[in-house]
Amino acid sequence: MYCYIDYVENENNELRFGVLVVDKKLKPVEFRITSKIILEDIQKILYGETLKETLFIEKIGNEILNSVESNYDYIFCKDKSFLLLRNSTSKPIFLLEKFDEFKPRDRYSVKLVSPLGKFDNISLKYLSNDEKYISSITKELLEIFKYADIMEPFKRIEKAINYIDKSGLYD
Repeated sequence: MYCYIDYVENENNELRFGVLVVDKKLKPVEFRITSKIILEDIQKILYGETLKETLFIEKIGNEILNSVESNYDYIFCKDKSFLLLRNSTSKPIFLLEKFDEFKPRDRYSVKLVSPLGKFDNISLKYLSNDEKYISSITKELLEIFKYADIMEPFKRIEKAINYIDKSGLYD
């Protein structure tokens, strides 16, 4: 199973983090969401460039991952700040992003090409200590990539958070 983690920030500087655990066919198994987190301007000023690292990762990211009850093998994120979660979890974490042929290749990245050409090519980035998982996760993701977009669960998290915000649930 896979754990996708992401967040949504709205126009009022309110954040919600979401975690979606899916099986190997990308069917949902578990969903977790934080309550609204309001970022005050003074927090942004005082934390500066360390805002994501300190607030997002050390506090919120760890808490939401610890709340997950399902057992998963890998964590996927689309914000590179989340890679810092690797310091506090035993699970490998990978950054998924649309492949950009004009960006220089990173030593710790793999290009994933949709076998049938249905979906955009993906760059799978990882930390050096997770290199041992690359062969197995690449095989698994290429198998999924035959019939599903491996980036799509991030859209589900965003849509679920927006739905919850609009409906007033969990305020």
